[in-house]
Amino acid sequence: MTESTKVLIVEDNDAIREIIAQVLDVDGCETRKASTLEEAAKEIDSFKPHITILDTRMPGGALNFAQGLDPDCGTKVILILSGKEEIPKDSNIIVGGFHKPFKSSDILDAVRAQREDMKAERTSGTKDRPRFRFFFLGKSKTQEPQEEPDDGGLMFGKNYLVLEDSPSDVYEAVRMMAVHNCDIFVITADRPKSVKDRFESKSFLKTLRGGNSDEGSPEEESVKTTYKVTGLAPREREGYMDVSRLGTLMAEIMNHAKTSVRPVIVIDNLTYIIESNNMNLALTLVYQVMTSLQMRSSVIVSVRESILTEKDKNLLLSRMELYKPDNAEPQNKGKE
Repeated sequence: MTESTKVLIVEDNDAIREIIAQVLDVDGCETRKASTLEEAAKEIDSFKPHITILDTRMPGGALNFAQGLDPDCGTKVILILSGKEEIPKDSNIIVGGFHKPFKSSDILDAVRAQREDMKAERTSGTKDRPRFRFFFLGKSKTQEPQEEPDDGGLMFGKNYLVLEDSPSDVYEAVRMMAVHNCDIFVITADRPKSVKDRFESKSFLKTLRGGNSDEGSPEEESVKTTYKVTGLAPREREGYMDVSRLGTLMAEIMNHAKTSVRPVIVIDNLTYIIESNNMNLALTLVYQVMTSLQMRSSVIVSVRESILTEKDKNLLLSRMELYKPDNAEPQNKGKE
């Protein structure tokens, strides 16, 4: 298709709706959003989307809404499923779906598959194609399993939360993780050059050499950690991403994970992301990253403790361990 794929996102959760829209915007889709089925009906009539992404838990009966659509309305439905829900097999409107919790690649796979089907129909003039496609969250077979902890106590495959007013302690965690020969992606509210300078400092290099400060030591040769640093700013410019474009940020993170064997994602100032967007969007971003990558990576996040409610903190600690460099031992203080 030469025209952009038009996608309508029907979701009553503001954060999820925004993240899906941003992921698809980056992929070149033209998106619109609806928070109710009534709004969705109006958008289908006026926007005429090629694809409608629909949360099955929408108030008012989402499945009945989808199955009641006119077959000639021009849209096909991809469902956002919850729990043990399955895609109806007797619908010509519903063509695919993916389960919560989902990752950005689940969204893209479902939309791209339907886009290819639409392209094939236009080329061949036939509608003989699979009735639906089902996408699910699965573990990549190319990624390495979780490792045993090193002497510092940090384990590749686990996630860590650092509570601090300004980024400092988080880089102690990065130094300890670096001995695992990881591919570290740092998303910073600081100047990228300042962060890169940290990785080239004598104290940092001494850590990688196992305490040997001599240049070119054998220990240095055994460490193959790489670093990528991207800044956050009010608007996009060279070396910086727009802090309000969380879908773009999510896509960059997933691309790093896809091209790395042992990816480590570091957000050195989640406070800035929260203040530039809102708490719900920021926590949804972190949760989606951890859910998508699972034990095939590590996520390290620094945030000012006072900006978090007890509920926010426990939400993060349900998937992360609290890291305190004073005792060099991560502690999981989240609720079971």
